Amino acid sequence: MIQREPDLKQALLQLSPGMIRRVALRTGSRDLAEEVVQVSLLKALEGLDGLKDPRRLKSWFGTIVQHSLQDQFRHWSRQAPLEQAESLPDLQAAEKAEPTLSCGCVLKLLPTLRPAYAQLLEAVDLRGDSLQKLAQNWGLSPNNLSVRLHRARQALRKELGQRCGTHSVASCLECGC
Repeated sequence: MIQREPDLKQALLQLSPGMIRRVALRTGSRDLAEEVVQVSLLKALEGLDGLKDPRRLKSWFGTIVQHSLQDQFRHWSRQAPLEQAESLPDLQAAEKAEPTLSCGCVLKLLPTLRPAYAQLLEAVDLRGDSLQKLAQNWGLSPNNLSVRLHRARQALRKELGQRCGTHSVASCLECGC
């Protein structure tokens, strides 16, 4: 178990190449990925005292990288002239390329949920269907469907907690089951 600050710093450095690959897949640019991870690494090193559970270092750092990537896309969208906007990477398309439910444990747990919850999670988080379209197709209001999605995700987190000891899909990627 990693506990000391030098160990945490070393572990962060070891996570960086994997994060660079992950961001590069989402953006299509290794240079951009290196820049985003570099900024994230600095933020993580500065905020290392805020890490409550060292076992969650990977998911904590992944969240910082995700936020840095979103900040970068927002910065570009404000700075780029309109005619160059089409050449910028599309954050929404990049996010759809990486499904929210990417852990094998999660996929195994879907059938244990209420069928309506499993169907909703599959539609939104795996296929990337729009809540607006689903609500229209299912004859529900978008707000009602949003509440159901929230409840489905809560149920999934509860199942993850019972099976893997984690309540986060992102942390599930680090589990040993």
